[in-house]
Amino acid sequence: MNPAVAPATAPVLAMQGVGARVGERWILRGVDLDVRGGEMVGVVGPSGAGKSTLARLALGLAPVAAGTVRIEGRDWAHLSADEQRRLRPRMGYVQQDPQRALDPTMTVAEIVCEGLEIHAAGNLPFRGGPRREWRKQQAGGWLEKVGVAAALVNRYPHQLSGGQRQRVAIARALITGPRLLVADEPAAALDAATGTQVMALLAALQREMNLAVLLVTHQLAQAAAFADRLVVLGVVEGVGRLVEMGPTRQVLEAPEHATTRALLTAVPPWPPHVGTEI
Repeated sequence: MNPAVAPATAPVLAMQGVGARVGERWILRGVDLDVRGGEMVGVVGPSGAGKSTLARLALGLAPVAAGTVRIEGRDWAHLSADEQRRLRPRMGYVQQDPQRALDPTMTVAEIVCEGLEIHAAGNLPFRGGPRREWRKQQAGGWLEKVGVAAALVNRYPHQLSGGQRQRVAIARALITGPRLLVADEPAAALDAATGTQVMALLAALQREMNLAVLLVTHQLAQAAAFADRLVVLGVVEGVGRLVEMGPTRQVLEAPEHATTRALLTAVPPWPPHVGTEI
């Protein structure tokens, strides 16, 4: 957790009364939360409570059926397509399974630089040799920042370990300089020790870059170890709802809702033993 977070700063992400539907059926309703720069907010809850849906709503990747989602004070739903495109680099996304999230036909350099090439196409070197050298330089610097050898820029995802793939995914998410990072179960596809290392990396980058991080996880202990505040989603009458929210220690020491208490009874120890990744 980051004790240096200044709660008075304006939120990078602000969600008010947010809801989502599938057809006529509500799957998430009435969610209010915000995330400020330098802060990590953990979203926890049982399966079916809408955690991943909330992550997609925060990124503008799913339609908002109720309420508002604001990024740096701007209502996403009321922005034009061009305004949304310009705001996209300010939002980073790390998905659960790096093996499925990374294109197997692209090199590491191409993957890491993908966002830059999309959002800065008019300011890039010509294709061919100059573009390849530019990718190698850009990707190499970011690979070293996330703990992957720059010499791996020409490798393909299947040639990397699971932890290396997730670090590549983190580099891809951060290379455009986002203010908001949404991490949806970033350690779920990794073994315990590697997952701990990846979470520690995210926490370090959050502090270094003053990121607003929305961490979605089914592991309450993981959120407890790294998040400044916790948001607990529960299933109420078949609909995902926010049932508890507050500073991490307060929620853990004095849980008010039955969903939170149930999650606490099933908490495994965190962090597990940290070994050396192969």
